[in-house]
Amino acid sequence: MAASGMEREDSMLEAHRTSLLEVIEDKNRANSKKNQVHRVVYIGRIKEGVNADDRTEIGNHHERLIKNLQNNFQHAEPITGLLLVYLKHLVHVVETSSDMILELIRDAVSVRGSEDGFLEQAKILVVSKDISFINITFHFR
Repeated sequence: MAASGMEREDSMLEAHRTSLLEVIEDKNRANSKKNQVHRVVYIGRIKEGVNADDRTEIGNHHERLIKNLQNNFQHAEPITGLLLVYLKHLVHVVETSSDMILELIRDAVSVRGSEDGFLEQAKILVVSKDISFINITFHFR
């Protein structure tokens, strides 16, 4: 009987137990999803004295930034989102992986801190984790 007890212990040690992380990763692979996709919504107050041409440059800046991020982070999920530029504020909704969101926030901080930047203040309103995509691509007009 002692031998059968040892065999049972050995079989328990050798048996692979699937973790929750492995289940989630398998599910993501089956859905062709590389990373978890997150959504962040942040707002910013545009500095005084920014005219209509500068507002166009705000959109162009974000478009260049997103293209650079997609080139630098080719392993990550694509960036989708919506950028709304108003007279005194901007609203940016972004859907992508967490590392790209971090780079976008770093850019907002650096733009806010620079003398020739267009942001006076910026705040993150909402961060939603592991979402389904809503938008297809990023556009600015």
